[in-house]
Amino acid sequence: MARGAAGGVGGVENRATSKEARKQMSLRHAVAILAGAMLGACATVQNTPQQDLVWSAYNQCKAEGRVPANIQLERVEPNGRPRFSAYSSAYGAQELERCLNEKISTISQTAPPKR
Repeated sequence: MARGAAGGVGGVENRATSKEARKQMSLRHAVAILAGAMLGACATVQNTPQQDLVWSAYNQCKAEGRVPANIQLERVEPNGRPRFSAYSSAYGAQELERCLNEKISTISQTAPPKR
């Protein structure tokens, strides 16, 4: 009987090994492409100026103790609209919005003009 290079009869073992190697190589390529895409996406995601403004105002309000413990800023939409979550009640939400508006107004007035 003829033996293949890997010692299998008629090269059967060699073909199976080659098929498995191609599967592993394809899987590695897919994982590498997916990882690259994820890293690339994260590297290009940045806040809009409106988002930065709201986050800055929120952090100032929080530092001043004007953010109730039951209210949390979850995210800010690209247009600057804040999304809050409230635990147990919405107590303090109006005060927080008032503080945010006050801080945004102050920051906007002191910001250098855009070119």
